[in-house]
Amino acid sequence: MEDYQASFDIEKEYLKNADLKREDVKLLREWIENQSKYPEISDFKLLLFIHSCYYDVERTKSTINSYYELRANWPEVFRNRNPSILPLKPHLDVVVKWPLKQKTSEGYRIMYLKIVDNDYTKYDFNQQQKMFYNVVDLYLRTVANCEGFVLILDASGVTWGHLTKFGIFQSRKLMTYLQEAFPIRLKAVHLINVNPIVDKLFFIARIFMIKELYELVS
Repeated sequence: MEDYQASFDIEKEYLKNADLKREDVKLLREWIENQSKYPEISDFKLLLFIHSCYYDVERTKSTINSYYELRANWPEVFRNRNPSILPLKPHLDVVVKWPLKQKTSEGYRIMYLKIVDNDYTKYDFNQQQKMFYNVVDLYLRTVANCEGFVLILDASGVTWGHLTKFGIFQSRKLMTYLQEAFPIRLKAVHLINVNPIVDKLFFIARIFMIKELYELVS
């Protein structure tokens, strides 16, 4: 997540959001400054963290720590993220990752994902994760303090060959990041056009799901 803050005004956020406390932001700033392992964190990024944690300072600290630690230890996904050059470019047209204009009745933002090239040999788990987080990071520039996100995973393009692309190690990393470091309020994950292949993939992933995430999946 880059420091997209050119048009970001934290003073306006204080005025329109009673839950955002100056003293909490100050505490987090002081804590971050005493943590040499972190890079400089912009106001924009700090707001994403604290908002995603419902303004709980201690929870925000834990999320920030997990965010940087997990990204540093997952270079296959969080390095070389420029989509216009190799090796990422060939993977652009394999999976659609599309933020929808519509919102849920609760005001949650919706992101739709679907495999559109059914040739499983073109599917690379790490590269597709990289593209997904690229899209989310860019999307957060415009909806930083939205009330929540809903993911719609359309499984109609999944084949038996895709099952060979997933493993225990990858699933563990993915679930850990979603549950401990993802700076969004994830409200639901809807699986549509489900088939027996997806059931097997979900069986692998659920091993690493905490109860709260498991209950979001339908």
